[in-house]
Amino acid sequence: MSGVSLIAAASAHDEFRRTVELTDPDGVKFITTYARCGSDCAAVDGVAPAMKVETDSPITPKVTRYLDQLGRVVPVRTESFASAHDIFEDVRHDARGRVLRRSAPYVANATKVPNTTYEYDDDLPRVVKETRPDGGETAYAYAAGTDGATTVTATEKARVMPGDPDHKYPNSRRPYVRWAKHGKALDVDGNILQKGNTPEAHIPLEDFRFNPDLFK
Repeated sequence: MSGVSLIAAASAHDEFRRTVELTDPDGVKFITTYARCGSDCAAVDGVAPAMKVETDSPITPKVTRYLDQLGRVVPVRTESFASAHDIFEDVRHDARGRVLRRSAPYVANATKVPNTTYEYDDDLPRVVKETRPDGGETAYAYAAGTDGATTVTATEKARVMPGDPDHKYPNSRRPYVRWAKHGKALDVDGNILQKGNTPEAHIPLEDFRFNPDLFK
């Protein structure tokens, strides 16, 4: 079933072996329906959804996933309890079926939607770089071991932290950014710090400007 992750006490399926009902241990039923798309399925970047999958329950907002002809999720629509506007999230694939970008959640008719983008290994469908709207990047390196296992190393260039109003350190109470180069923390100007737990390593989000030239 799309859009819900839970431990099921009971389930039911249709003739295509798709899940149409799940009952959690508390007795709450999650109902999923499948239908071909009509005029109510808006295209995303020129890709017209072929099917919509709706999941609903008495305790959660209804989630609608729109699938293309290959069964890949294009947009996701989540019913909003707090406002009159539903929340959307778009997904764009390349010709090989890999996710190229994923939008941040937005309401209908939003004028600007930030995206997380992905770059891949040319030979294998593995993500080598993830770039986020806040300017942060995560690079992924893959190394094959002698036992057949592959070691994946993820390196973050910048990380946005939400902050904790009750944190004992003032520089961690508001949203802030930590970034690093070659494992060394940087200050707001990109200078290497000798220690990563200093106030200079906790950069207020409003003061941070990502400089990609530092990582060339």
